[in-house]
Amino acid sequence: MQKKELFFSALLFFFLTSILLWQMLVKGMFLFPGDYLMAWFEPYKSENISDGTILIPHKPVNDDVFRHIFPFQTLAVSMIKQGELPLWNPYNGAGMPLLATLNSGLIDPTNVLYFFFPDEITWNITLFLQFLLIGFFTYLYTRSLSFHPLAAIFAAVAYMLSDFAIVRVSFAIYGFAMAALPLLLLIVEKYLTNPRTKLVFLVPVVFFILLTSTQPPITFYILLFTGLYFLARLITLKKTVKQKLLLMLVLAIFSFLGIALSAIQILPTVELLHYANLNRESSDYIDKFLVPVQHLISIGISNYFGNAATYNFWGQTDYVQTVAAIGLIPCFFAYLFIFFVKKTAYAVVKHIFTATIVITILMAVKSPISHFILTLPIPIISTDPPSRIFLLTTFAIAILAGGGVNYVINTKLTLLKKLLTALPFLLILTSIIGVTTYLHTTGFQCDTGFLKDCFTVAFRNTLLESGILSIGLAGFFLIPLFFKSIAGKMTAILLIVLVFGIGWYNAQKFFPFTTKAHFLPVSPFIHELQTQTQDGRVFGFGEATISTNLATFFRFYGPQYYHPLYIKRYGELTAYGNYGTLENTVLRSDAMIRNDLTLPSKDEKRRERLFNLLNVSYFIYPGTPPAAGEIIWQDNFRYITKNERALSRAFVVQDVLVKNNDDTILETLFSDTFDPKKTVLVEKNIPYHSTKEQLTSTIRIETLAENSVTINTTTSTDSLLVLLDNYYPGWNAYIDGNQTPVYRANYTFRTIVLPKGEHTVIFRYQPDSAKIGLMISVGSAILLSILFLWYSKNSRKHKHAHS
Repeated sequence: MQKKELFFSALLFFFLTSILLWQMLVKGMFLFPGDYLMAWFEPYKSENISDGTILIPHKPVNDDVFRHIFPFQTLAVSMIKQGELPLWNPYNGAGMPLLATLNSGLIDPTNVLYFFFPDEITWNITLFLQFLLIGFFTYLYTRSLSFHPLAAIFAAVAYMLSDFAIVRVSFAIYGFAMAALPLLLLIVEKYLTNPRTKLVFLVPVVFFILLTSTQPPITFYILLFTGLYFLARLITLKKTVKQKLLLMLVLAIFSFLGIALSAIQILPTVELLHYANLNRESSDYIDKFLVPVQHLISIGISNYFGNAATYNFWGQTDYVQTVAAIGLIPCFFAYLFIFFVKKTAYAVVKHIFTATIVITILMAVKSPISHFILTLPIPIISTDPPSRIFLLTTFAIAILAGGGVNYVINTKLTLLKKLLTALPFLLILTSIIGVTTYLHTTGFQCDTGFLKDCFTVAFRNTLLESGILSIGLAGFFLIPLFFKSIAGKMTAILLIVLVFGIGWYNAQKFFPFTTKAHFLPVSPFIHELQTQTQDGRVFGFGEATISTNLATFFRFYGPQYYHPLYIKRYGELTAYGNYGTLENTVLRSDAMIRNDLTLPSKDEKRRERLFNLLNVSYFIYPGTPPAAGEIIWQDNFRYITKNERALSRAFVVQDVLVKNNDDTILETLFSDTFDPKKTVLVEKNIPYHSTKEQLTSTIRIETLAENSVTINTTTSTDSLLVLLDNYYPGWNAYIDGNQTPVYRANYTFRTIVLPKGEHTVIFRYQPDSAKIGLMISVGSAILLSILFLWYSKNSRKHKHAHS
């Protein structure tokens, strides 16, 4: 490909992305669900509702963005700016691993933009780049298959504006992975035709991006597909077995380097998986994300079952997790390529993508086959929504559709042959239109709970997609009759415009654009929490509940946490405090405390003990405060009180009790006879013996940083210092600079043996997993650089020798 084409194709996709995200550039908006946050989530909701009516128009989508992705990213960046690795998040859930959470893009290379631009601007730039690169790399890949430039643009636009891309890219943790897929296939194609290509040095970089910036299943599917694609293409090459083995070996080495480059991410994550709440019981939720077979209609007809952004989704599963629409026009040309294009230079590519469509649909659709696969003890597959594999479905249809357009451009077809070719597809579509029209006109009622006239939604969107297809088919049939020489190209241009247009329309329907004023603003209430609560944790009841992980963004402390990877023991502690049992009460992604204003007396007593154990020192209540009680702050919507019975964040006790059974520990912790202010529960014998001397102490937390805690202590006798932060491997303790063992206490917290006298105690998070991972990553980067320099030098010598 000439440099001129590279430049103009990049410019084209910059232009298309600018049109797609025009509200960013023209109106200064942000692709962030800020309106949804302000309308439905506290502490903002109370200020934006009147008589039960929400005052802010919004689209109820992408809450994960402000519930964990953006807060985690900004915390990580702020720590890196301070010269620290983003290892630990102390703000939510009694402290949780940060870097190890994996799927929030904490060390994504593009996060360097946060160093130069405000957070909200960086967010927009990141999303813009993701859409641009998805289109650009797909174009380059399809051009490597010798597609006509217009056919390549068509395939790229179909993929770039598919519903999977529109929905997923707006989360900011999928776009670079979606762009990585065609980039990897491009590298494979270039490598197989020219084993000396420098593009192979991008393989470790792409691996790093995949392993640090997206969901593990997405990474798994992309790498598995790329590996199978490479093997299938390799088999067809006319080379000796030795040459093929050498090609495999070189690519395997670069792939291994990519994994090693990502060790700083992989090793902490593997460690967290051992302690996280990922078990067979929690994976049962996957069944609800298997797609009912009738939902396959929406692959061709976007929003057939409605759209979550417009409050009219009536499907039987989750909209975001199962969206797979690419439109009728790409589906038609993919169908054309699969069934009617016999002779093609890349027949194996056609077969690979056709098989991919079949296999991925079987994996995602509710059936005995998919259910069996998901019950296999494979963590990545069995613990995440299976419908994420629709990424490969969407991509495969887009590439095959590009092949179909390429066929139309380069082949003269008679009108009769076109009619016969299109007939089966049109008969199926006509049947869908007929059934949908009948159900709509007869007023068929759906049992969705809120939307009864669901087939009105289906009918409207079916007409829209069918109308767009009819225009495209008119070009397919009629343009060649009037413009013989350029008919194929004109058809392709028309199709590109139509696919981009319908994709643009669906994107505007879904995209949750917002103003800067709604981009996680610091309200007076938030400001008070930041200044009033200090090191104590905060909990809100009822309508005053603070949304999970907002504490992370605003840097105060909350006992609740949301992320699929969290410390299991903490989740078990909160679950037991909620219900007095662990059976079916430990949530998969949330460590939550029941927020009801009142509970049955037995539950209320247990919750009160949980609050005290967790250092929940401040309560937020909705409404007007009562006449009695110490109110430390209030506004028109809520008030804050102090919980005087809460344990201090750090305190000392004299007595120790050893219990090595989890159920017994929990029962003891919540029993009336156990006083956590005097006694600490540990799980094994420790080198400490309580004395009868009276204990007097002064405990003061000097600094409470992300990766460390400094405590000044003065005690009259030997004691046990308890820190109410989660116990986790890698947390070391130092007394006056000398390391001392850290023990798990009160089921999930930390304790150390503290000698009497005046001391400075420092807890530091220094996980071996991160240390070893960092060394491997740095070593791999150095090795890769040396290999590249060596290769470049030898390439110049090789060129010079042959010139």
